Amino acid sequence: MELTKDPEKLQILKLFVSAHEFARPYAAPPGIPADRAAALIAAFEATMKDEGFLAETAKHQMEVAPVSGTRLAGMLAELYKTPEAILAKARSLIAR
Repeated sequence: MELTKDPEKLQILKLFVSAHEFARPYAAPPGIPADRAAALIAAFEATMKDEGFLAETAKHQMEVAPVSGTRLAGMLAELYKTPEAILAKARSLIAR
């Protein structure tokens, strides 16, 4: 991403790397009550800091790199704004 200043190329690169950034997101159904969503978010964040969890993942050489729900929502919002012309160009690059 640092190798270009071209806005079109940057948008295409963001499309390609977004799957890696999203990794394995957790989701809840639409309309989940705010208190339940907050409890799930708090539990996830606590788990990502739990010493036992981190020790177990380290033992298995697993990477722990959580991304906040707020950050994921922002990334999605940005991707959904990608113009159709850029999407078409990205599709043609994937098809090569």
